Amino acid sequence: SVTDDDLYRLQHAFPEQTVLGALDLIDRGNVLKYTTSWGHTEYEIIGSNGTYLVLLDVSTTGYPYFCSCPAFIHYVLQQKNHVMV
Repeated sequence: SVTDDDLYRLQHAFPEQTVLGALDLIDRGNVLKYTTSWGHTEYEIIGSNGTYLVLLDVSTTGYPYFCSCPAFIHYVLQQKNHVMV
C-alpha cells in the first residue's frame, strides 16, 4: 500500500505523469513482489511494452536500485541525469 507520505515524496521527486503511471500499474495488479530463497526482495513489473525486473538495496552495482526497463538504463545508467543517481 502507498501512504500519503509516500505520495508526497513521489510527487516531489518525479513528474506527475510518471507517478500516475506507476500508481496505475499498482492498481491493475501489474507489480508482483517476490522473495528469493536467500531472502532478497525482487519486483516484477508488467508494463505495456514488456516485463521488467526491479531490485532494491543493490549494493554491488554502485546504485542503490536497478530496473531492467529502457528508461532506467538510458536516464540513470547511461546519461546519469536522473534523481536516482
